[in-house]
Amino acid sequence: MKPSNHLKLAVSIGIQFGILFALIDIFSKLFKWSFQWFEFYHTILSSIFLFSLGALIIAFIIEILAYIFKIKKDKNFLKLIYLSGIFPLLVLFYGSRLVYNIFNLSFFEPIGKISALILFCLSIVVYLFILLKRKSLTKKFSNFYNNKTYNKIIQNLMFFIVLFLVISFALDLYTINVIPSSSGNKNLNTPNIILITLDTVRADHLSIYGYNHKTAPHLTNLSKNSLIFQKAIAQSSWTLPTHSSMFTGKYSSEHGANARIQELPKDEIIISQILKNEGYNTAAFVGGPYAKAVYGFGKGFNVYKDRMDFIEDIFIIDTFRLRSFISFHFDFLSFKQDGERTSPEINKDVITWLNKNEGPFFLSITSSLNTKTTKLDKEVKPVPLYNSLIFFARFSGIETVVIFPILIIFN
Repeated sequence: MKPSNHLKLAVSIGIQFGILFALIDIFSKLFKWSFQWFEFYHTILSSIFLFSLGALIIAFIIEILAYIFKIKKDKNFLKLIYLSGIFPLLVLFYGSRLVYNIFNLSFFEPIGKISALILFCLSIVVYLFILLKRKSLTKKFSNFYNNKTYNKIIQNLMFFIVLFLVISFALDLYTINVIPSSSGNKNLNTPNIILITLDTVRADHLSIYGYNHKTAPHLTNLSKNSLIFQKAIAQSSWTLPTHSSMFTGKYSSEHGANARIQELPKDEIIISQILKNEGYNTAAFVGGPYAKAVYGFGKGFNVYKDRMDFIEDIFIIDTFRLRSFISFHFDFLSFKQDGERTSPEINKDVITWLNKNEGPFFLSITSSLNTKTTKLDKEVKPVPLYNSLIFFARFSGIETVVIFPILIIFN
């Protein structure tokens, strides 16, 4: 078999098994009903890419060994070689995913390592079985692979997948940049509410809490006409359970969102749902990953802008995702993202939304501390101070606008 034909065969098999992995991943997302729509086409693209790349690497190795040792390459035998590698991988990968999720295990626990060792041994058994039965399996696999019905199904499936990828990519480019408008009950005589959370900030490094250096000058100016709580204590040491407490008004032990169960229960009512029912126009702009809608914070919001990066590898809830496995265990092979949006990026979207929407509104902004600055010289539609808890008037060459999680009360 010519090297060029061998490489084509490797890519073809890589694409088919990549689609298989992607479809299993998609069905698991649908079953759990915890996903972001763009994950579907990202999953298909990444699985096809990874499997095709892996098959190509194997093909190059086989070609080099065949050239050195003068080995004749039979097409059916080459197919079996790829098959003998894929099925043990299926056993190892999906077996570990199932065991770890069913029994709530971690690889770093002793029982987790034992489970991984057992699954690895099982995958070796599968590999040896395929090699021992290679003659009969080669014939069966060849008949199946050359079946006209199978090839017709693959061709039709490939057509729909390519069409889906093209449409999804175009739609994604549009939705990632658009800021939609929405409206609330304009007859309400209630104040606008803006909640700005600056994630991962130490109170003892803010001037308003006694820090020696002048930090967050805009927050200092705001505090002059604000009510400040000197003993406001976060309910957890990290974002997800703390935000869950702020949005539900419950302790972490009550709402149940924690390191093991990384999701706010669906039956929990959060502040955005209450305000929306009262007629508020609700919107949220998120810069930190653990405040994304997929974790349960999107309920009750007309607009929830939480996309961190165009290609998101990290902070995605997933059970059978190959890229998550690779990103965790082989970080150097994964796409590099910072996993958060900068405050200037968020501020730009917020200003656009304010210019397109009217009150009464509830606007939630979750930002992570960063040192970047922004120059935004756009006029912003003024929101009267007497009708708002916090207001934006004009931004021009200012640093990141941030407000530590404080409760401001107006009579």
